[in-house]
Amino acid sequence: MLHRHKRRLMIEEIRVRTAPLGKMNLLDSMDTFKEALIRAKDAVVCITFTAKWCGPWRMIKADVLRLAHVYKEVQFYEIDMDDNVDIAIARAVSVAPTFQFYKLGAMVAEFTEPSKLKLTETLRRVRKINIHPAPYN
Repeated sequence: MLHRHKRRLMIEEIRVRTAPLGKMNLLDSMDTFKEALIRAKDAVVCITFTAKWCGPWRMIKADVLRLAHVYKEVQFYEIDMDDNVDIAIARAVSVAPTFQFYKLGAMVAEFTEPSKLKLTETLRRVRKINIHPAPYN
């Protein structure tokens, strides 16, 4: 059983490493942030809080874009914390990069380490989460 799990992870790693770059949309206001969560309905939304000066973000950005190509059913967005301080404060974000995952408007996961493995595991996990519809808060 463990052997199959490791094999699946290795196959997925190869698939991600060789994938072309996907698309990440930029959210530039609290209104576009809220609209993105509403439009997503029950799709998973991955929002990355970044900063232009952030070295760890620059190092992992290509991996995030590849994951955006592999996980097409997930909507990927980027928010520049320096340009959108109000969103960062409202979502209690103080570290770049911070990855937040939403489903039906509710945050279902969050982490701050720039790790492709952690990002892949979190994407795999949050896609399986079933929650009841709730309005955006």
